[in-house]
Amino acid sequence: MVNYYAIIYTPGPSWKKGKTVYQQELSAHGEYMAQLLERNILIAGGPFIDNSGGLAILRARNLKEAQDIINHDPAIENSVFNASLRPWHVAYQDFENK
Repeated sequence: MVNYYAIIYTPGPSWKKGKTVYQQELSAHGEYMAQLLERNILIAGGPFIDNSGGLAILRARNLKEAQDIINHDPAIENSVFNASLRPWHVAYQDFENK
């Protein structure tokens, strides 16, 4: 069974204060997200417009698998982001890849 999870990213200890999300050390995070998208794990993701962090929606079999995905995220490993994981029930959707 596939479950959905929301990841809320917020600035971590290594976040460069006064810099936008695009000025942070996030190239490895971007590559990791691209790999998750390619593997059909990541559904959608991106930064908040106010530079307060970001959101990712992913598929995983269970909470442990979702947490493992977060734990291997370079932005988490390097403390650029903190992450909060929430199980998510899809009530409405209009994703291109249904």
